[in-house]
Amino acid sequence: MSKIRVVQKHELGVEEAKAKSVTLMERMKDKMSAIIKEISWNEDGTRGTASGKMFEAQFEVGEDQVSMDVELKGLGAGFLAPKVKSDLERTLKRTFG
Repeated sequence: MSKIRVVQKHELGVEEAKAKSVTLMERMKDKMSAIIKEISWNEDGTRGTASGKMFEAQFEVGEDQVSMDVELKGLGAGFLAPKVKSDLERTLKRTFG
């Protein structure tokens, strides 16, 4: 197993950040439907989970930052972690930065 944490600061406020987070997660699910099997959100839309092939993730939307914690599973998880982290950092920066 390999764990990744990515945090991106933003100046959007929580409501706009929640909306962007939902859109981002749905786009990621559509784009990577072979990997991402399920995404769910808590009642107020500030916390969510995603799971799928070889990973589990939790994400949180705050007033001034968004964060993702991803646990990669299976053989090769350690080798994939740097690439996954880099891709997530780039995606969050582009969306919220």
